[in-house]
Parts: sequence; C-alpha cells; structure tokens
Amino acid sequence: MTLFKVLRQLERDLVEHTQSIGTLCAIGALSVASTSGSLIASEFVPESRDSNLMITFANLGFTKGYDGDGADPILLSSDALDSDDDFISFGDMFYGPDSFDRINTGSFEAVQDVTFEPALLGFEFSAFASVAGEANPLITIDNDMFLYFAVSEDTSATLTVEYDGDTNVGDDAVGCRLREVGPGSDPIILDTLFNLGAFPDGPDTITVMVDLEAGKRYRMFVDSHARSLDSIGANESSINITLELPCDADLNNDGELDFFDLSEFLSNMIDWNGDTVFDFFDISGYLQDYGAGCP
Repeated sequence: MTLFKVLRQLERDLVEHTQSIGTLCAIGALSVASTSGSLIASEFVPESRDSNLMITFANLGFTKGYDGDGADPILLSSDALDSDDDFISFGDMFYGPDSFDRINTGSFEAVQDVTFEPALLGFEFSAFASVAGEANPLITIDNDMFLYFAVSEDTSATLTVEYDGDTNVGDDAVGCRLREVGPGSDPIILDTLFNLGAFPDGPDTITVMVDLEAGKRYRMFVDSHARSLDSIGANESSINITLELPCDADLNNDGELDFFDLSEFLSNMIDWNGDTVFDFFDISGYLQDYGAGCP
C-alpha cells in the first residue's frame, strides 16, 4: 500500500472512529485519551563487545620450503560495535621437505561477521582447518565473542540458531549462550535464557522466544572452533545466530502490514509514543514505523 493510499485510508477511518476529527490536520490541535495504553518499540542497546580470533600452527609456515616449529599465531580482536568490523582470515600452509624428506601441507579459513541494528543482532561464525603430512602438522582455530547489551523496553525476541559442528576439536565445536548477568567485566550469571554447547553435531536449526526486560543486562556468547591433525583430516564448524525484535507495526501479528493493522491502530487509538494522549504525533510515528516495514 502506497503512503498516499495509507494517508487517505487513515483519513477515512479517523472520520469513522473519531467524529470530532474531520481531517488528519485537525488531530494536531486535539489530544484524545488513549484507550489502549502506550506501545513503544523496543530497540537493542549494545554496551560492549569482546571479539577474538586466534589461529595457531605446528610444523607449518606461510612459505614453501618452511622448516620450523610453526608460524606465529594469527591474533585478531575487536571491541567495535560496528556491523562493518568483521574478521576473515584464510591461507595455505607449507612445510619441508625437511632433513627426513617429510612434507606437510595445510589450509585454513575463519570468519566472524557481526550485525548491529536497532531491531536485529546477527552473528555468523565459521572455522575450517585441514592438514596432511608426516611431520605432525596442526592447525587450531578459536573464534569467539562476548557481547553485552540491553533493550530499551520490555519485549519478546526471536532467537534463531543454525549450526553445524564437528566434535573432533576436543571441546564444544560451536556454542551460543544468552544470559542475564550482573554488572562489571566478570559478572555473575543471574539467569540463562539459552544454552547450546556440549559437542553439538548438526546440522540443525533451533528457534526459541526469549523475554527481555528493560533495565536488565544481557550477555551473548558465540564461538566456533576447528582443529586439524593429520590423523583426523579436515575439521570445520559454523554457527549463524539472529536475535530479532518483533515488528511492532504488525498489530494483528499476521506477518504482514496492511489495512487491518491500520484499522487496529485507529480502532484502539493507540498511544504510539507513550505520552498518554492520542494525537497527530502518534499517527505520524505509527506511519513512520509502518512505512519502514518489517524485517
């Protein structure tokens, strides 16, 4: 529905539901007590991030003919609350021939892709390692993040976790833990809203609803591991997570924005901006959210 049609429909419905208001402009001069209470869209409020990617090597280097204990580890870290601040690291590895004519080869790739939006937190983590050879080659990838955040209003969010893990890493291949925590850099755990770990295999997808309350502090932990020895070959894991707030403009919760949502808004005279009155500013705010659409 175009904005022009939405406005025309609003004008017609306003005349029907509020006889004292003839046009949208008239609403700006009149406050009408709301009968439904306030409804303010909640947003994520990120506090801090601690992201780390570490890749370690044994008997592998970045140049052909390398003959040593292993290249220096790759260490990447970030505390930026920025959707563009992502990690990706990949390469091929070599060793030898050494004095025993042994040759090792290897490859790796690790990705940490984050998304920060007012109504969406997203995390895509993956780790892949593969080695072969006779001189004990090894690649280990540890890819993890802690994110502390809050929400501006009480809400229910949809948590979707899609994962695929390989248990050969000797630890949880992937993990996702959403918890309510106390203050400080090493906070106590007050409640666990979601916990995935303990050698998940997959592939699998889990979707749950979680209740989030304004004034509380939450911590999201995500990790993805890989470890490759010559005896186990390629090893990989991946986990994709979205934590999504509801689309508030979809008032009848049918997954679509249409005339029925407009009708519900006007019939109940919803105090959209929470100032205890129903007026032009509520209609303007709702139209803005309506026009923005649903994720």
